[in-house]
Amino acid sequence: GRRMYKDNGRDYYSPTDLNEFLASPFATWMSRYALDAPGQVQPDPEPLSLTTLAERVCQHEQTCLTQLRQEGREVHMLPADTGRVEATIAAMRAGHEVIYQGWLQNGAAQDVQPGYFFGRPDFLVRTAGASVLGNYGYEAWDATLATQPSPAHMIQLCCSADLLQTVQGQRPDSMLLWLGSGERRRFRTADFIYYYLALKRAFLAYMQHFDPAVQPSPELGGDYGRWTTQATRILETADHLSRVANISVSQIQKLNAAGITTLTSLAESSLAHVPRLEDTVFARLKEQAQLQAASAGADQPAYRILLSDSPADPPAQRRGLALLPPASPGDIFFDMEGYPLVKGGLEYLFGALALDDGQRVFHDWWAHDIDQERRAFCDFIDWAHARWQADPAMHIYHYANYEVAALRRLMGRHGSREAEVDTLLRHEVFVDLYTVVRHGVRVGEPHYSIKNLERLYRPARAGEVTSAVDSIAVYERWLASGEAQDWTASPLLRAIRAYNRDDCESTWQLTCWLRERQQEAGIAWIPKQDVPLEAPEEPDPLADPASPQALAQTLLAEIPPTPQRHAQATRWQTQELLGRMVEFHRREAKPVWWAMLDRHAMTEEELVQDMNCLGGLRRLSQPPEPIKRSHGFWYSYDPDQDTKLDGGAQCYFAHDLEMKIPIHAVDQERGRICLKFSPQRLKQLPDGLPPDSLSLIPDEYVSARVIENAVRDVAQTWKEENRLPSALDDFLLRRPPRLQPQHSTDGGALIGPNEDRSHAVLR
Repeated sequence: GRRMYKDNGRDYYSPTDLNEFLASPFATWMSRYALDAPGQVQPDPEPLSLTTLAERVCQHEQTCLTQLRQEGREVHMLPADTGRVEATIAAMRAGHEVIYQGWLQNGAAQDVQPGYFFGRPDFLVRTAGASVLGNYGYEAWDATLATQPSPAHMIQLCCSADLLQTVQGQRPDSMLLWLGSGERRRFRTADFIYYYLALKRAFLAYMQHFDPAVQPSPELGGDYGRWTTQATRILETADHLSRVANISVSQIQKLNAAGITTLTSLAESSLAHVPRLEDTVFARLKEQAQLQAASAGADQPAYRILLSDSPADPPAQRRGLALLPPASPGDIFFDMEGYPLVKGGLEYLFGALALDDGQRVFHDWWAHDIDQERRAFCDFIDWAHARWQADPAMHIYHYANYEVAALRRLMGRHGSREAEVDTLLRHEVFVDLYTVVRHGVRVGEPHYSIKNLERLYRPARAGEVTSAVDSIAVYERWLASGEAQDWTASPLLRAIRAYNRDDCESTWQLTCWLRERQQEAGIAWIPKQDVPLEAPEEPDPLADPASPQALAQTLLAEIPPTPQRHAQATRWQTQELLGRMVEFHRREAKPVWWAMLDRHAMTEEELVQDMNCLGGLRRLSQPPEPIKRSHGFWYSYDPDQDTKLDGGAQCYFAHDLEMKIPIHAVDQERGRICLKFSPQRLKQLPDGLPPDSLSLIPDEYVSARVIENAVRDVAQTWKEENRLPSALDDFLLRRPPRLQPQHSTDGGALIGPNEDRSHAVLR
């Protein structure tokens, strides 16, 4: 969006400036300095992705504009020349129904500090109600590609509402966001305006005290936006602790309190302990700083193989390089490309490198709409599953969680290949190399992305596409280019394919490099432990031919192709709905079990960062307290740790999923928690005592077994007798309910024509 500018000696600010201030006051200082001293500092160049995004926003605005006209609304187009503020006010006074791309501006702000703001709402829409304009007023509508509203959207709309008040004498009651999905989401202005006004006051106070001679330090964890290069340069010059890889803001604060303020001072620290910081965490951060300091200016970063971890973590032998399996002929090195700027997103390229007969062969599946995405997803899973069946020792290697998360999402989105994906996940066929690296190798790099690690085993990349952001931008260019969908006939798709193949090649090379380190350190691969992926009472869908999945597949398989359904369209529509419903609850429960297993694999430090968990518990020496027939054991934890767990919650031991216990009480102020153990639970523990150290993950599963069984019974009856209970039949076919006389009005309706709706609902 447009940013601050000067006009006749006045500084005018925009919602974009407020959002920048919210993300980073340092970035706001830089923007103001650039405004006051033109040419002294240069922001980062606008990435190609933002340029293409702006083009997409314009297209979405035009779509909204066309739809408004199709609805019969009168749209007033403002002139493109100067004087847009006056033209907007004139159009409002003339009472046009919709004003497109207006420009609102005010004089000195009324609250506390003087300041001037401007806003450019996409649409000003006339509403009923008295104002200084007459018996009508205006509200702001903004169009966005996003599929969900964000704080930035609310600030932009609130700014327009605030500016409208200066023109029409009253603030509009509501404001509207036109999402990229086509949905129009309306909001009450009063729900958001007071936060906006407080933010505006803080921003204007910051501007009032702006001093061009005193540049602030980049704040920890800030989003510096177009001033990222400047912030990075300042932090590097200051040798700031934020340059240490995988360090958190709270850890920096604790190190600062102990007098450690730079990466170098951390690397050279002689302290044995830092208050309120776990010794194992301090040791990790210190070694990370030492490796980064030793790697400065070197062609390749320094690294160290990790042989053990915290005793409170999962068994040390099941971590790091011990998670890396040996090579197998069927191995796959996998990478996906996604395009997020359409409703629901689009996974448009599945790339996989395989070693067929000792030769590296690249396989790719493309998708340019949702139907092609389903086909590409199914074809990839079928291919990978068949390779696993032929070679059970093979694995699918990827870097970071994107690929597995995307496949899980696609499985649910398309309702297909659930058994195959579940089976591959169950047997840990997918190997996340980021997890292997994160807990198996410490590298002297400020980040652990695969691009950073490539310095260890390959030269720097070259080419038009060198990052995931670039691939999104190039795919956007392809969408607008008219080039063929076949990559062999499209230079743009060919560039994306080359980038994706390079990612797969890099994943293979990293795997080979890690295996060499694994052999050098004498670390053996430890196969997976048996951990349930589903609810304990749920059978493996592949092993149970009588499962609900079999019923669902039978119902769906009977449905003829769409052109052949006309004779019995209602029947097949009902059968398709029932076929999807049978598996609905099991499909919806899967993310719960996936989250449980993901947390089961986390370190104590990672669990501390997860607000749904509670990490770093240490058992107190006091004797247990009686809780009826059970025993309550008290543990301590860092009271600064944010957690959603509270008394009454059911939890698992993070690294022993057989142990599930309730939280009896929590004292968040002191960092104390009491866990309730039944006599039976204590008998399952060594020496009858809970462990000295542990972490907790939530039990988030809520069984819907009764509902699942009821849905399955209805579907089974339909399959056998082709009938539904009458109430369900009416509901699915949208027939009005058949009412008993005592429950209906004279006209046969539930609610009378003049009856108060609230009273009728209660009745």
